[in-house]
Amino acid sequence: MTQKDTRTSVSSLPVSFLGIFLFLALLPQIYQVKTCCPFKVTWWAISFPLAAMCVASLKITQDLMEFSSVNINLNSDSMRTIFLLFSLVFLVFVTLIFLWLIIHTLKALFKGELKNIT
Repeated sequence: MTQKDTRTSVSSLPVSFLGIFLFLALLPQIYQVKTCCPFKVTWWAISFPLAAMCVASLKITQDLMEFSSVNINLNSDSMRTIFLLFSLVFLVFVTLIFLWLIIHTLKALFKGELKNIT
């Protein structure tokens, strides 16, 4: 790996771990969202952090795959598998959130309620 690749990996780790912590800390609140917070356009604000965390986890997984293929002494098959599974599950989750946001925004747009959800 080059110097640039190492810096990218190092900067991806804190973002990814912070995102995992916040995601797990706020996960129980998902059940209360529908009753306390009706859909608004401001819900799109969650899309950027989720996308950034998803890209960071995919970057970490890619770096782990490349690093372990170069360094034979690294015994991190379980770590690579964990990051790969987490990245794939997180990618599916983020994609579903984006689809949910798009569907709700389009519903409001076609019903003429866009002013009501802003």
